[in-house]
Amino acid sequence: MVLHSSSGNIVQTIYNYNGGQSTVEGVTKQSNSFVEVDSRMRIEITPKFSNSRLLIQYNFLFGGNFSSAITTFRIHSSTDDFSSNSVVSSLNTEGNRNFGHASHRLVDSDLNDRHTTQLLFTTPASNTNARKYSLFALNESNVLNYYHRTGTNNAGCSATPPSVIVMEIGQ
Repeated sequence: MVLHSSSGNIVQTIYNYNGGQSTVEGVTKQSNSFVEVDSRMRIEITPKFSNSRLLIQYNFLFGGNFSSAITTFRIHSSTDDFSSNSVVSSLNTEGNRNFGHASHRLVDSDLNDRHTTQLLFTTPASNTNARKYSLFALNESNVLNYYHRTGTNNAGCSATPPSVIVMEIGQ
């Protein structure tokens, strides 16, 4: 029985494109505490080796609703379908700052500000138990934010399907 993979080998890749749906559905969230953005962006992996690294990538469209409020994004993991969860690879921060894997502060020119956002980071597998990952966000001023689409429904605006990739890399 093989107990580890050669360093740098891609052991497996799990991919979630638009939650498996054929239509891009927008999501709005408004919370000044961390909440799950979209359960369709959950992804599950069972690592084959406990000493592997997991490379996690989230790609999604984000609109700040013409607000100067800061939105912080972070990835949470769970082994019980998010009845409980924890922040992935959380680090200590200076002062009262929230840890995040990414952040936006947008005031472009109108309600339809939007930015394609990518989070990319690694975390140790640590064990071979199945786990799920999902995107959580907090808006400092409790402003309504848009995901996967803009606030206005016209041909000049866009809807973009989210994608999530988890890649297990041998160490």
